[in-house]
Amino acid sequence: MIALGMCATHAFADTTAGDGTLTFKGSVNAQTCQVSDADKTKTVTLPTVQAQTLNAAGDTSGQQYFAIHVTGCDHGADAAKKVATSFSSQYFDPNTGTLTSTSAGAQNVNVQLLNGDYSVIKVGDGSSSTPIAIDDGGSATMPFYAQYYATGAAGKGDVNANATFTLTYQ
Repeated sequence: MIALGMCATHAFADTTAGDGTLTFKGSVNAQTCQVSDADKTKTVTLPTVQAQTLNAAGDTSGQQYFAIHVTGCDHGADAAKKVATSFSSQYFDPNTGTLTSTSAGAQNVNVQLLNGDYSVIKVGDGSSSTPIAIDDGGSATMPFYAQYYATGAAGKGDVNANATFTLTYQ
C-alpha cells in the first residue's frame, strides 16, 4: 500500500520545471532639466495674415518661430542624451492634431505646431516631437514653429490657442 502511494505522487510531479532564466535590468533616471524662466509661460504672437491665404481645409499661413530652452540637465555617463517635448491641450482637434481657438474670433482657423525641421507635431502625440541633443554643458534649445491651419474657408477675427508641454528624456 505504501508503494502505491509513492507511485501516485511521482505520477503527478511538477511538469513546469524551468528551462531557462530571464534577468531584467534597468535604471531609473532622475533627469530633470530646468525650463528657462522666459519659456515657462510664453506667448507666441503669430503674424496677421489675410483670410484668403486660408481658403481651404489644410491651408497654412503665418509661420512663427519659437524655442524652448532647458538648462541644468544632468550630462553624466548615465544621463539622458536627448530631450523632447510633448504638447497637450484640452482644446485641440484629435483628427488634425491642431490647437483649436479658444476665442470666438476667426472661424475655421486652428494653430498647428511644427518641429524645427518643419515636420508636423500632433498635439496629444508625444512621439511626434523631435528629440534634441543635450550639450556637454547640460543645455538644449528645442526649436519649433507655430502657424495658422485652416479647417475650412477662414473667417476674420482673432485666434487664441493654448497648450501645455512636458519634457521627455531619451
